[in-house]
Amino acid sequence: MTIQIIWSDSMVLGDFMARKRIDPFEKMSKDILSNIEYNVPSEIDIYQLCRLYGMKVNYSLIPEDINYTIPHKKGRRGVINLCVRETEQEERESLTHEFSHLYIHQISQLSQSSLMIDKMESQAFKLASNILMPSKELLNIEVFPDLNTTYIIAEDIADYFNVTKEFAYKRLVYFNENYKFNKNEPFRRIPKEVKAFDPDIMYNLFDTPFIGQNKPIFKSQIRSIKEDVVNDTNKIVFLFDKTKLELR
Repeated sequence: MTIQIIWSDSMVLGDFMARKRIDPFEKMSKDILSNIEYNVPSEIDIYQLCRLYGMKVNYSLIPEDINYTIPHKKGRRGVINLCVRETEQEERESLTHEFSHLYIHQISQLSQSSLMIDKMESQAFKLASNILMPSKELLNIEVFPDLNTTYIIAEDIADYFNVTKEFAYKRLVYFNENYKFNKNEPFRRIPKEVKAFDPDIMYNLFDTPFIGQNKPIFKSQIRSIKEDVVNDTNKIVFLFDKTKLELR
């Protein structure tokens, strides 16, 4: 049996962008983030943003308590009541969500209809996810078209952006509403089937998975690729940090 180790030249996800739809929350987040300095997304300091915009953060240790905001009569100032969360990532997400409420909405939800509350929650998530996971950072993810993978591993993305994998998954779904990517490139292998790999932590950025497409994958996940070029040219084993994904 002959084993060949294959290393791929990388590109970035933005190289495959076919079209982009204007997202007002992306523009809003760029204006917000222009007020602070950071090297990588995990360094984005939401507490600093709160101070800059005059938002006071109060903490609650009561498990049954909820996150909420009290908007000021003028500007985007106000008070954020934040429940202490189990992890830094959860607290970061909650604070950014409430920050987004004060930034966008200068009204209380108490007097609003359920339809309006749902709309406000959706808007707050869209702004918060753009702040914590900026589109320009997602577009700069290194991808490997010759490995023929359409999947970004949300769990690995979550580590890079310092958010939970659930938040990262929702952000990728929303991201794909505004960005579409070209899948018609010359690098093609057509595997027959892929075993289930926990769909909760993966998101397909293209319409039809696994059929002769370029499939972006986060660079740090890749350790090596072993291909049996003698007995079975369709069998490729991807070795990830913790999980093996096998194509047969």
